[in-house]
Amino acid sequence: MSWDATKTPTITARVGISFTSDKNASANLASEIPKFTFDAVRKANHAAWNKYLNKIQISGGTVAQQEQFYTALYHALLHPNVFSDVNGEYLGFDGKVHKAAKGHAQYANYSGWDIYRSQVQLAAVVAPQEASDWDLSAE
Repeated sequence: MSWDATKTPTITARVGISFTSDKNASANLASEIPKFTFDAVRKANHAAWNKYLNKIQISGGTVAQQEQFYTALYHALLHPNVFSDVNGEYLGFDGKVHKAAKGHAQYANYSGWDIYRSQVQLAAVVAPQEASDWDLSAE
């Protein structure tokens, strides 16, 4: 594919990702971004993050310190992240496709040893449904 960047300097694309199959990548895309406009996706993501960030209200300190707090909270909630497809399928470390229990998601990209000391407790307060799906026994 090619285009004249002088006439069309911006390209917008939708991408579906799956570690299990092309079919699941298409299903993920259709489920997660059914009607695409960049602005609509941006607004939806902003609202989704604010849902979590607004669960903790702070006062005091400078504006810069408050921004630092919410930035740290955002970073604490970035990982682990959902690894399973919308149908629950995910690729296990054994190279085989597995399926998460109905109503649950499979997570990946844990931060390491530090998750046990502080992140799990914070996530349990701010994102209890998600934290309940974290399988820490494999870490």
